[in-house]
Amino acid sequence: ANADLAVAVSPRGDLAASVGPFGTVTVWDIGHEEPRQLHSFPGTARAYGLAFSPNQKLLATTEDFRNGTLKLCDLENGTCRTWKGHASSVNAITFSPSGNRLVTGSADRSMKFWDIDTLEEVGVIRSTRQIQRLNFLSDGKSLVKAGLAGYAKILSARSRAD
Repeated sequence: ANADLAVAVSPRGDLAASVGPFGTVTVWDIGHEEPRQLHSFPGTARAYGLAFSPNQKLLATTEDFRNGTLKLCDLENGTCRTWKGHASSVNAITFSPSGNRLVTGSADRSMKFWDIDTLEEVGVIRSTRQIQRLNFLSDGKSLVKAGLAGYAKILSARSRAD
């Protein structure tokens, strides 16, 4: 099966990224009549999460969903940085509205906040359930986390998001 496992569209809607079954992340310019490939970043395993930064200069991905590895790629120069972020699979990834922080959610029942310049963990929120999806609300100060069987909860991200 050659189906893409994850897809993301940039905030302006002119870029798209997809992850294939072997972990390769492809970035496309979709702002024209005929889409064209801009980047291809090889991966090591399946990835289920992709997120563009608000300024569209960075693309974050859950590099290896099984061991908690994350990847942050610079779309201007084509380089990527990889780091171990969680003890278990990373299922969710999103940028703060300012673009200064990356937030990840995991099966290890944690939500972590990362400084995008240093890739250092700057905060963590523990959960009683696995985190499957994350997204900021329009106020930019709150996150909604979702888990299996329809579980969802809104939390404040104010102290960790910027």
